[in-house]
Amino acid sequence: PLTGGITYLDLTDAVLTGDEVAYAALHDDNNYNFFYVSPTNKREKTTRADGIDFSWYRNDLTYAFSSMTNLKVVKMPKTLTTIGAFAFFECENLEMVVIPESVDSIGPYAFYHCRKITHVTTPNATKYGDFCFFEAGITSMSFPQGTKIIPYQAMTGCPLTSVTVPSSV
Repeated sequence: PLTGGITYLDLTDAVLTGDEVAYAALHDDNNYNFFYVSPTNKREKTTRADGIDFSWYRNDLTYAFSSMTNLKVVKMPKTLTTIGAFAFFECENLEMVVIPESVDSIGPYAFYHCRKITHVTTPNATKYGDFCFFEAGITSMSFPQGTKIIPYQAMTGCPLTSVTVPSSV
């Protein structure tokens, strides 16, 4: 892919606007998933008469950086509210992600197998998906006040030495 050699990506001032070109698509026998960027964060779903589901995901960057093995540093857009599922899936050389204060949730598998990232700061993210940091290199984590649930296997396989869990959990 054209993005394969990118090591540093600064999206801090990027404006997420809609176009009708999917940046990723996945499918199996019964589901088709398309991923777009738009100014609003939402998921739309339709089911055809034959039972096949079509889903469109918008503005959470689901799968956007998945398997970009050369990526080392990413600064996320300051208007982003959600880091979607599989956003940095298997970015094995990722060392740092700057997450803006606007992000309130991190999706399932978002940092799965990101073994070189040792710390993630999530200042206002209070919702986390299953396996979000599974086998990442995270050694310390502080969940912010307001976090209610630390999900299933969120940090399994991480070489943790310190975890701060707020009383809201």
